[in-house]
Amino acid sequence: MLSRELLLKKAVFERYTFKPHTRIHFDTFAREEKLLKKNLGKIKDKEIEHVGSTAIHGLGGKGIVDILIFVQKKNLSKAKRGIIKSGFNYNGNWQKRRYFFSKYYLHKKRAHLVHVHLTAETKEFHKLLALVDYLKRNKTARAKYEKLKRKASEMYWTNGENYRKFKKKLLSKLAKKALLDYRQS
Repeated sequence: MLSRELLLKKAVFERYTFKPHTRIHFDTFAREEKLLKKNLGKIKDKEIEHVGSTAIHGLGGKGIVDILIFVQKKNLSKAKRGIIKSGFNYNGNWQKRRYFFSKYYLHKKRAHLVHVHLTAETKEFHKLLALVDYLKRNKTARAKYEKLKRKASEMYWTNGENYRKFKKKLLSKLAKKALLDYRQS
């Protein structure tokens, strides 16, 4: 049997390996959302959403549960403290639009990774929500994106930067379509 430490190291090493979607992703989000709501306390106008591949039934990917939190700019510092109190490690500011946090946990002898993206930018928030909604409703786009994710994970399973660069063109195209679709509905 692998020790907790070895399981976590294995998860770090395999974080860009393609995995099928499972129910665990939804359960993980529900558990983390509850904890985050508790630790974010009385921050008004906060929104917590499940985004990324694990938010879309049937879409495989890295298996990382991505959580997007929107708060008013004046509440960013308080929100950061609440996220850290929820067990997440602060990993810095990403592209000056999002604060990035991560946490590993063990579930049924397997290590999993959860990311939290904190933003006060409504445009960034709606872009990610629109993309998730679009992929949930558009089977063709979802299949195309999954095929690309599979290829990216085969080619760049040890390099996150190259993995993201490989997906960027299609992801940007899908995001534009998603925003158009989102505005029209």
